[in-house]
Amino acid sequence: MSFKNKQELDIALKIACVKKDFRLKKVINSCSVYCVKCEHLECKWWLRAVKVENSDRFYIKKYEKMHTCGSEHLTSHNPHATTKVIGAYFKDRYPEGKGPSTKDLKNSIRIELGCKVSYWKVWMGSEIAKSLVRGTHEHGYGVIDAYSHMLRTSNPGSKTTLKIDENGRFKYFFVAYGAWILGFAQMRKVIVVDGTFLRSKYGGVLLSTVAQDAENHIFPVAFCVVDSKCDASYRYFFEQLKSFVLDTPELCIISDRHQSIRKMVSIVFSLAHYGCCMRHLGENIRNNFHNASVTTFIRRQKHIILMCSMIILIG
Repeated sequence: MSFKNKQELDIALKIACVKKDFRLKKVINSCSVYCVKCEHLECKWWLRAVKVENSDRFYIKKYEKMHTCGSEHLTSHNPHATTKVIGAYFKDRYPEGKGPSTKDLKNSIRIELGCKVSYWKVWMGSEIAKSLVRGTHEHGYGVIDAYSHMLRTSNPGSKTTLKIDENGRFKYFFVAYGAWILGFAQMRKVIVVDGTFLRSKYGGVLLSTVAQDAENHIFPVAFCVVDSKCDASYRYFFEQLKSFVLDTPELCIISDRHQSIRKMVSIVFSLAHYGCCMRHLGENIRNNFHNASVTTFIRRQKHIILMCSMIILIG
């Protein structure tokens, strides 16, 4: 039996040990030889694997099958049930990066493997399983250039820009598909800008802008991944947006009254009107002044909102 590298051999052995509830002890762990034996001193089980010449593959050269130590000295807490082992064991249950919950995985480990692990270790194992299927965050950031090229090739007319800091690390990434750019050219010149926080390993903020088509459906215009909601990130976003969204008096930009948005609109889109969203304004009145009657009135007077295009012009 052979394995593509030593890491795969090590994981396979540890999964087998968790299933059979045994413990391993490494005797030789070099670049070309991997030899392990049972941790129990009286047990005769052992395995020796060697590296194939001019390759990373390892194959098992000698192997003693039977354990002679018994199981009376074992406990339900197997040291080989690490997060990497759990991730490798359950990776097939995340075919598209989605799978069972942490609670279900913990029950599966108890039933299938017969060992007890902490909730945190199961969660970390599930994250490793997902990364084995869909790749790591680091890999995703590393292939942004390739992704941008493929995006522009398969979507002619698209706009993508990537900005890195002085250390060569990711900072901003802007995307506007060609179909979005062509579609917005035929629509009313009213766009809404907002940002939402990304719940990932490295965090960040997703800025987006949308418009409204003739059937009053939301039409995406562009999005941008940035580090935070600040003047610099919004300025970068608006500067990229300006390449196909013209700065004219007919343009109206709506937001939730974020100070950076208002400030950067006045700088980058100096000719455009700036307005605040009626929904956010109503929520602010209700939360800050505890006056629900105002928001109820706004919801009922739909024709007023339609006439005002859901904005209050303030500049």
